[in-house]
Amino acid sequence: MGLTSDDATLITCAVDGSMCIWAVQDEKPAVKPLEHILVSSKRLSRKIDVIEKLTDRLDELKELFDEETDKLGKEYDEKLRDLNEQHALAEKQLKDEHKKMVAMLEANETQLKNEIDTRTEEHDTDLNTLIEDYENKIYRADKAYDALDKKMSDIKDESKKKADINVLVHKQTIQELDEQLIKDLKKRDDDFLKFKEDLINEKNQICVEIDEFDNQGYREVLELNTKYTAKLKKWTKKTQNAKDEMKVFEKNLNKAEKVRQDMKHLVDKYQEDIKQKIISNKELDEDILEKEMELQKCGNLIKEKDSLMSLEQLTLKDVEEQISESKFAREDQEKIIEPLKDEQVNLDIVISEMQKLLNETDLEIEKIKMSYASIEDKIKSSRKQVKQDKETALAQDELILSARVEIYKISSSTAPEKQKIALKNLLHSKLANENYLADDVNSELLRQRQFYERCLTHLTRRVSASQMKKPALYKLIEENERLVKDLSKLKEEAETNRVQYNELVNSLRQSKKK
Repeated sequence: MGLTSDDATLITCAVDGSMCIWAVQDEKPAVKPLEHILVSSKRLSRKIDVIEKLTDRLDELKELFDEETDKLGKEYDEKLRDLNEQHALAEKQLKDEHKKMVAMLEANETQLKNEIDTRTEEHDTDLNTLIEDYENKIYRADKAYDALDKKMSDIKDESKKKADINVLVHKQTIQELDEQLIKDLKKRDDDFLKFKEDLINEKNQICVEIDEFDNQGYREVLELNTKYTAKLKKWTKKTQNAKDEMKVFEKNLNKAEKVRQDMKHLVDKYQEDIKQKIISNKELDEDILEKEMELQKCGNLIKEKDSLMSLEQLTLKDVEEQISESKFAREDQEKIIEPLKDEQVNLDIVISEMQKLLNETDLEIEKIKMSYASIEDKIKSSRKQVKQDKETALAQDELILSARVEIYKISSSTAPEKQKIALKNLLHSKLANENYLADDVNSELLRQRQFYERCLTHLTRRVSASQMKKPALYKLIEENERLVKDLSKLKEEAETNRVQYNELVNSLRQSKKK
């Protein structure tokens, strides 16, 4: 019994020498017999011969296979030797190239470090110089501002002294003029008293009435002049003070604008310097990025070489050392780059602080402008009030003069019976408008009315006296004319005093402007 090579059939041999082939279907069940005998003895002998031939052929083929394998082994050994020699040469070349690349990388790293150090030093020096220049400029600006303040204070003190001196001189001149006026009035009073003494012999009553009339007229005129001159002086002083305040505010405005312009100029320069530094920082960043790209390329080359070296049985320790060296170089570069970024942030903070200072100066300038506008409004209102007061004073003077002239005309031309009616009509025509002037002026007009009524009584008495004696009437007319001329002279002197006062004020303004 025996199984075939494929374990699918079973061969058995009978007693007569015949062989049976059974088909094997399962491992466990029994083998099923085929329907007929497949191999006879003759056929089996033939098959055995064939098998022997096949075994011989197999042996020949085995010998041929062994010979071919020996040849192939020898060829393979020769090829291996050649490959080993080539590999050794390539390994030497790779080691040399690796050494060269490492040397190049070290040189590049040293060069990069030197460039970064030099650029950081240059950046630090530039920053320090910029900060020093900015501090020097601020120090100079502060010095200039202090010097301007000192000059302005000196100019203010000098102008105040000059103004005080001019005011004192003006007061002295006014006092002298007042004294001179009082002396002239005293002289005139003495002359008038002498004239009265001469007239007493003719008629004492007429002289007494004339004295009362003249004294009352002088008092009224002097009261009006003193009152309105005092008002004019007050308003001129107020306007002068307001103008002085306006000039001070204008100077402060000019100072603030100059300081603002200087600060803007400094900030613009500082921003330009900062922009240049930012551009240089960007260039540095670009250079650093280029160097990082070069480092990455070098790292990629090293990785490629490391992969090749790993094929050539390089150790992992060398690769780890190279990677750690590249990491340390990268960390050094980051340490250099980080302070540059911090400096850039500090510069941005300084720029924001300068912008805040500019905004504060703008707010102060706006406040000064608002106060300046309010002062201008006050000055305008005071000017209007002064104009109104001047107009009222001129109107009163015109009323007084016109009334005196018309009274003189009535007394000289009309008959004594019609004089009283004419004077009443004149008073009604002059004082018809009660709303023509303010309350103060209305009170003045009431006084004038009383004065005109007294004048009427005095004129009636004079007319009666002139009827008694004509030469006394002639003398009285001359005296009235002389009094009118004296009043006009006094008014001219007052106008000249006003002109001198205005000239003094203008000279003070010009000296302050200078």
